Amino acid sequence: MIKIMRGFLVGLLSLIAVFTGYNVYKISPREFITDDLTFAYVNENIKGMDIEDFLEFVENEGYNFDKEKVKGIQKKISGIYLIETASFFNTNKNPVLILDVGLNFPLYYFKLNEYFDFTGENYILKSQYIESLGLEKFGIDEIYMRPHRGNYILAENPEKIEQLISQRTAMSDEGEKFLWNMEYGNLGILFFNFKREEVYGLNALSVVMDYKQKKMDIFSVLSFKELRLTIPKNGYEKSLEKYIGEDTLYVRTQDYVKGYDITRKYLKKDKKIDFLFNFWQNVLGIDVVRMLEDINQETIYNFHEKSGIIKFKEKDRIRRIVGWISSTNNMGLETKVELEGDYLYFGDERLSSHEENPIKLKDNQILYYDRKIDEKEMKFEAFNLEKVVKIVGKVNDRVLSEVIDKIENLGRRDEK
Repeated sequence: MIKIMRGFLVGLLSLIAVFTGYNVYKISPREFITDDLTFAYVNENIKGMDIEDFLEFVENEGYNFDKEKVKGIQKKISGIYLIETASFFNTNKNPVLILDVGLNFPLYYFKLNEYFDFTGENYILKSQYIESLGLEKFGIDEIYMRPHRGNYILAENPEKIEQLISQRTAMSDEGEKFLWNMEYGNLGILFFNFKREEVYGLNALSVVMDYKQKKMDIFSVLSFKELRLTIPKNGYEKSLEKYIGEDTLYVRTQDYVKGYDITRKYLKKDKKIDFLFNFWQNVLGIDVVRMLEDINQETIYNFHEKSGIIKFKEKDRIRRIVGWISSTNNMGLETKVELEGDYLYFGDERLSSHEENPIKLKDNQILYYDRKIDEKEMKFEAFNLEKVVKIVGKVNDRVLSEVIDKIENLGRRDEK
């Protein structure tokens, strides 16, 4: 009995030693998520996520694959990390993929020769698997892989693997909040880091996606390098809320000028748009900044009725412009423009009120967007958290199909 107990204890201690040693050896893939990246896709709970509906959607889009094999692979992977460090504007991207297989790492390590050829420092995926996975359709001829500290790292270019391993720097606290404080959907998180880029003043953007029953829920947070939205001391205006309904865009903010300044800065690179701004200013005498300053927070437009309302706090400038438009036979515009009290109405008919069944916005809500075009449906709401903007949205599978088509068309143009 004593020998049995002794053997049990030795076995247990050996198992603990191996387990402890592996945990010391293994590093978390999060250590590769640094401020050097421009883009990352992260899914740390892929094993436990229900992706049946999404696989069906992808299959209906014409992508051929074995769903059961995908589900089998899903159960074997603890986490997926796709990392890109190239410029956001670089069309020749070459991301690195990190697979975290947890405690299965040693088991798969001894099976590598079935799928890879060893090249000295890295492994290279055998050509038959390049073909069976359909990677050639995406212009991928070779996949290199290196086991590293309990993870498998893959890339088209072996230099990218070396770069990722050797150039690790800590991520800023702000970046970590954007990435690790998000709740997961079943499709993981997309993270864009614009610190090295100039993209409409953006600093960072994270997007969580969850697909179920032919609809995708989207939860996003974005921050700006310079823009800080403010909440009015007395709260936001609500006089136009009663007009919110289907097919409506509603915006309320006291920061139109800030948004315009950032937009103008980046749109000046487009000569046609810059000419339009200058034409308004120098020929028509329309000072866009002053006009935006005059808006009293709220604007609304209904796509179905093709009518809208803008609320003004100062009306001298807009009154002169409306009078000038009227004196020039509406400048050839097909829509009527009228100023009545504090409100500028535009469109053939006045907007319909929904007071009997109103849509109530939250106190910090700055945007409501509801749009239906044929079978495509989308809805987005944005909230001002001062330091960041939170966006919650939902789109149906018809919208996703159109997005996929556009991405594929972009890929075809790049090939040409």
